[in-house]
Amino acid sequence: MDISGSPHLVDARAAQRPTRWWIAIPLVVALFIAFGGAVMGLISAIFGTPDDGSAWELVAEIPEFGLALIVLLLWVRFRDRRSAFSIGFQWRSTPLRHILLGIAGGVLLCATPALLLRVTGAYESVPAGDDVTTGAGAVVIVIPLILAVLVQSSTEEAMFRGYVQQLSGTQLAGWAAVLAPSIAFAAAHIDFHVFVMANIILVAILFSFLALRIGTIWLVCGIHCGWNWAQGNLFGIPVSGNPVDVSILRLAPDASAASWLTGGDFGVEGSAITTAVLALAAFAAYRWWSASPDATPGVERAPEPASHAGLA
Repeated sequence: MDISGSPHLVDARAAQRPTRWWIAIPLVVALFIAFGGAVMGLISAIFGTPDDGSAWELVAEIPEFGLALIVLLLWVRFRDRRSAFSIGFQWRSTPLRHILLGIAGGVLLCATPALLLRVTGAYESVPAGDDVTTGAGAVVIVIPLILAVLVQSSTEEAMFRGYVQQLSGTQLAGWAAVLAPSIAFAAAHIDFHVFVMANIILVAILFSFLALRIGTIWLVCGIHCGWNWAQGNLFGIPVSGNPVDVSILRLAPDASAASWLTGGDFGVEGSAITTAVLALAAFAAYRWWSASPDATPGVERAPEPASHAGLA
């Protein structure tokens, strides 16, 4: 597989001092875990520790992830010596349209396994606890929270599908360049259950081929945001094992259902149903990328106008 023709990699080649891919991976993992944790610790020391899964915790993630993103952009600009926004935030397509389409697509992608589990009885609707807000009262809270989730999701995409993917794509062979950032992304979540790892790797592969096909990461930032928001704030399912206390609906595994089917305490991201859904989505993204001129050696890609608003 040859991904060298992808427009997503073009601007990475402009770096005067490109970081090696094997340095970039621990760099972004440190930003993802250590730096973010330090910022959250500082916020907690000043304002108090937010309750796990609370709306305040999501709001606190704006500076946590936002500052990590700024550090990454500064590294790209002054260490690699290329445009900070060349890691996938270029304006070669319509960013707002891609983000909105991505959020809608992420909600649909998450809803597919969640509703399949619900209609088969593996998930059930449960009443809200004393410290949980659901229903109409939650709507006015969770809609604005999309912005907080978008900051968190976009930072992760800039790290892994943006920076690491680009460096891997210009320094490694095709499949290695897709799998290296995908496995690093899964490992950064620090949960090594087989279905959890499989699902995070599959969604990373899905995002990788979408970014390679489109040439920017705006769409995958939106999908990542839509998935996380729908899982937690729409369906009330734990996000990567982290419970939420404000959601429009409230779904939970049926006590008699197997944890490999439902994902157990980790949420739908640990479900075998999700594995099947993401495998199909990742294959579809691969096929979409492979049908592009960029995936065919010797076929020249027609230049795109700056105002181009399509997905391809």
